[in-house]
Amino acid sequence: MSSTHTHEQDREDATAQGSPKGYKRSRLNHQGDGLPVQVKTEKVKSVFEPLIRDADGYVPGSIVRVQLHNFLTYDHVEFRPGPHLNMIIGPNGTGKSSIACAIALGLNWPPSILGRASELNSFVKIGATDGYIEIELKGKIGKKNLVVRRNLSSTSKGSTYNLNGQAATGREVTQKMNELNVQVGNLWFAAKPIIPPIIP
Repeated sequence: MSSTHTHEQDREDATAQGSPKGYKRSRLNHQGDGLPVQVKTEKVKSVFEPLIRDADGYVPGSIVRVQLHNFLTYDHVEFRPGPHLNMIIGPNGTGKSSIACAIALGLNWPPSILGRASELNSFVKIGATDGYIEIELKGKIGKKNLVVRRNLSSTSKGSTYNLNGQAATGREVTQKMNELNVQVGNLWFAAKPIIPPIIP
């Protein structure tokens, strides 16, 4: 039986071994030569899935409307974010961070995560007896939107909830957030002054 080991056999052996990289050196033959070997690689499947939007452009769980009444600096105001990127821009002290606070509190996160007042009654506008945060979220495709209201009182450290006009508990609100894949923990914002360039 012949002991001759050909270059072609080296190529076949290396191909059978496989490699996660495009090329690699095959093992040496009896003459000490190595051959570059082209090996097949598998395509990596993306772990990201495209967002499914409804006919109005909103993704289920998106904020459609925010209404604040007697909340911090606001008497009564309503915002209607669009279905894509939204930015809150303004000078310091105009209430940008108040909106972010309202979203977190309105969706049943405790005030302790905000780094501001630790008691709920501190978020009621000074001089008012009560206030509320109302947030409308895009429902699942083909379903109606979800309206969450958190009622605040200047005389109580607690609060009450309504879901689509019906009394609810904080646990029920959290359950609805999970169903819509709303991740309030990802809420972030930047409130930095924009400094104009100095022109000599």
